[in-house]
Amino acid sequence: MDANISTIIFDNVGNKEQIEMLLEFAEFMPNDADAARITEHIRTAKTISVQRNKIVHASWGLLDSEPARFWSGLTSAHFDRIMDGGQKGNSMLEKFVFPVSRLKKLTKETILLRGLLQEDLALTFPDGPRSRHEKDMRKRMEERRAEALKQIEEMRASSHGKPE
Repeated sequence: MDANISTIIFDNVGNKEQIEMLLEFAEFMPNDADAARITEHIRTAKTISVQRNKIVHASWGLLDSEPARFWSGLTSAHFDRIMDGGQKGNSMLEKFVFPVSRLKKLTKETILLRGLLQEDLALTFPDGPRSRHEKDMRKRMEERRAEALKQIEEMRASSHGKPE
């Protein structure tokens, strides 16, 4: 895809849509290992993006004497479940509360992922299906043109009494 066109597209769609489009583009990689690796990296970016949104839309508070970001969508029912502990409570704690120690870990993971995605950008994405279709059509058209030119030459030769 042309860099200018892709910039226009990505500047005008949201983060969620960009991630979904990149997942679709990854399917066009000719090498299955590259496609799998890129897909994994993009899915990780999607997970981090969801967490980022919860962190950004959060308020500061304390969790076990550690500063933490509490997602703004937490309800008293969530807090009750978190306080009760158990698998569901721990899951909610992990999903909705971000202590500073976890924020530091997420920051490191995000920086690492950024490097991996930059390496992925070094790969050349093949032309998409429309481009492949256009190339196939152009090839067939050139073959038909060559055949037509051959027939014209044959007709000219026969009209001048020359052997074929």
